[in-house]
Amino acid sequence: MADNRKIVIEIVDKTDNTEISQLSSKLDIDPQKIKKEKTAKQKNEFQHLTSVLLNQAWQQAKSLAVNALNSTANRYFNLKEDYMNENLYNNIKQVYQTSSSIVNSTIGGAITGATVGGGVGAAIGAGIGLVGSSISEGMNAYNKISTIYSKLQTNNYNAVFNQTRAGLTNGSKGTEN
Repeated sequence: MADNRKIVIEIVDKTDNTEISQLSSKLDIDPQKIKKEKTAKQKNEFQHLTSVLLNQAWQQAKSLAVNALNSTANRYFNLKEDYMNENLYNNIKQVYQTSSSIVNSTIGGAITGATVGGGVGAAIGAGIGLVGSSISEGMNAYNKISTIYSKLQTNNYNAVFNQTRAGLTNGSKGTEN
């Protein structure tokens, strides 16, 4: 037995309302609902674009302000040769950058989680962001301390070698006549 059914696809021009109404009556679709959904989608796209542009403008303004502050502070410390306050300023700046990084990762994780899984997703995303950024900052601190200890150990070996060579320690060679 052969099947005599046909599938007909009709392409409708978006500007011709008579064909839309004919097609919508055949498919039992409300044309006003389609138009409302289209305008809502366009509105959401516009809001998203506006949000992205405002975020970029905020990031640029923040970057300019931070660069101006750092430049002014560096100029001040170079002219005054105030090493103690420079060290304090650098420590405060490092604490701010670290905490800012952790907070931004946590908030970013919460926002991403909220878009995927609502409140529970936000909590899980915030937790993942917090743990991941904390581990990253911890590894950075460990690497910094490791580098400092490595430099100290190198300096100690060099000092012992130079003391021995110059005859400043007991049992050194080259001091006998």
